[in-house]
Amino acid sequence: MSNFENTIMINTDRLMIGIFTPDDTYKLAAYRNLRDVALYQSWEQFTLADAEKLIQSLRSADPFALNQWYQLAIRIKQTGELIGDIGVRRFSNGPSKDAEIGFSLDPSFQKQGYMREALQSLIAWFAAPPNPVRRVVASVDPRNTNCLALLTALHFEQEAHHRQSYWFKGEWADDMIYVRRCE
Repeated sequence: MSNFENTIMINTDRLMIGIFTPDDTYKLAAYRNLRDVALYQSWEQFTLADAEKLIQSLRSADPFALNQWYQLAIRIKQTGELIGDIGVRRFSNGPSKDAEIGFSLDPSFQKQGYMREALQSLIAWFAAPPNPVRRVVASVDPRNTNCLALLTALHFEQEAHHRQSYWFKGEWADDMIYVRRCE
């Protein structure tokens, strides 16, 4: 694993996790616009213009800035193919730093351990000096059972269950908070 100026680059056995390029626009829009991917995400649809805007905004964003979301591309190491993304947001929580994550994966690459591998490596990166985080947080709709199973397998623990706590896609929805301590 290595850091480059103003970027995050993490390599695993099968994956590369890092920056998006303009060449990713079509693939990003294609998988994020799928119903199964968008179901528990904040968007209803994700257009080519949305993908272009996101990728362009990341070019000038600081992935290490506090309280700012930053999207990381997940690629197959052998081919460089984009298969998903992970959103990360570091925030201050008193004297320490915490991080929040959110993620999407192209359904044709699900159930193969890719997201588990990506998140394991990201958690290890978060826990390492020079700027370790105290814990990693994920906010999950409890109907997203695949996500809950993945977080549980990665040793996240349920910290809260907020019932009908936010208006989401035309209905009141529950929100479950899962936490993985890095200390």
